[in-house]
Amino acid sequence: MSEPPSGELEASLGYVFSDSSLRDRALRHSSVGGKDFEQFEFLGDAALSLAVALHLYRKHPDWDEGLFTKMRAVLVSNDNLLEVANGIGLQRYVRLSPAFFATPSFIASHPVLARALESLIGSVLLDGGFQGVLNVVAQLFDESQVEAAAHPKSLLQEWLQVRNLNLPEYRETAREGKVHAPSFEVECVLESPAARFLGCGQSLKQAETQAARRALDFLESERDQ
Repeated sequence: MSEPPSGELEASLGYVFSDSSLRDRALRHSSVGGKDFEQFEFLGDAALSLAVALHLYRKHPDWDEGLFTKMRAVLVSNDNLLEVANGIGLQRYVRLSPAFFATPSFIASHPVLARALESLIGSVLLDGGFQGVLNVVAQLFDESQVEAAAHPKSLLQEWLQVRNLNLPEYRETAREGKVHAPSFEVECVLESPAARFLGCGQSLKQAETQAARRALDFLESERDQ
């Protein structure tokens, strides 16, 4: 299969390279002799973190430091970078050793694809400076991602993951009311720190959201003490 035109990738990025060799070097993994991949990845990781922070600051000047930190962590997480990379079809461009294609799930889930996105962003930094990176972030990290990340369940998961703690468990503890108008009670159970938080709502989702919010509030208050 022939490689798709590079112009399609640049259109997805919202950025056109002045020096296309930088783009090509960024997408050549070290497994096939790409000596620049890790260095570009290092630059891209740092530039992406700052660019996402500035992007959020400009779009949400009313947020506090804690929320900025949470949103940035979610948006630059491996899971979100994989989603972005798959969204622009990056797997069609990155050059890898055949060993990476040993399992069918590679395209959607292999972490090297997230690293390739960081490498590509590093090449944008070298080609067009920080403004180029900002343009790419504005193109790839949209408001729907921020809204999804802002959900208490997502924030709680991220809070625990960055500290290498086990994820919460949600248990339905009660269901009352009529069939067409039920009321749910859900317990959010944390293993470390060992704690339980109740949430109520007209749906399981609402109850879980409230329980997660209470767990987050507790964790943040404990951290600030």
